[in-house]
Amino acid sequence: MMEQFKKTVVGFADTLTIFKNFLTKRQEEKQSFKVEDLARDFLGPEFTEGLHNAAQDIKILSTLIDKINVPNDKLISMAKSTPFILADRALKKYFKGAVTSVIASKIALGRINLTTLKKGFQLGGYDSVKMLLAVKINNKPRVTKNEKTIKAIVDRLETCKCWDGYEPRNGTDGPECAGVFLRNVMPCNIPALPKCECTRNVSRIIVEKQVTWCSTVQDGKEIKRWRCENKKEWEEYEKQTAGFKNKS
Repeated sequence: MMEQFKKTVVGFADTLTIFKNFLTKRQEEKQSFKVEDLARDFLGPEFTEGLHNAAQDIKILSTLIDKINVPNDKLISMAKSTPFILADRALKKYFKGAVTSVIASKIALGRINLTTLKKGFQLGGYDSVKMLLAVKINNKPRVTKNEKTIKAIVDRLETCKCWDGYEPRNGTDGPECAGVFLRNVMPCNIPALPKCECTRNVSRIIVEKQVTWCSTVQDGKEIKRWRCENKKEWEEYEKQTAGFKNKS
């Protein structure tokens, strides 16, 4: 669903910022930038009816943009992409209390998302994260070269590592990983699931009740199911995660 959303909605623009940027005289005179006041002044009183309804507000804002003659290129330049907004939100939540929201936004502006940071940390620890954040672009650090800030970021990544799709939070029993799109909760630092190897005639690989299976389907019905064939990897994983159960 999120992938479809990103394909459909490429970005967002703050109309308040746009109006203040283009209606400088109104800004200087400290006039109202409320939707109803802008609609009344630029479109006429009849356009104030039905406001504070999301669909109607969008129509009025679009009409105002056209009326004020905001060029498309300016609109695009003042917009923020959907991937940036999602990354910015996730980074601010993840690093809340560790670094400022300004730093979190700078990471997103540097086109680094949470997944990239996590993978960098897993591959090379502190040095890898530092390289991502401090590499120079146009003679300036991509995000920051401040050692204290980088350490705070690494400490948060190290304290509670979560699978993709989960983010750390303080639960009733301490730090835990909470699902971003699922209502599951799991402990921090659970090893990633091993790859499931199936050498026989396999139709699909399924996960059911925290167990991963190879499965053969015929005529729309499952006719055979067996455990992943790389048994040693899965036995080691099960030892490491013994006693772990997802909470919903």
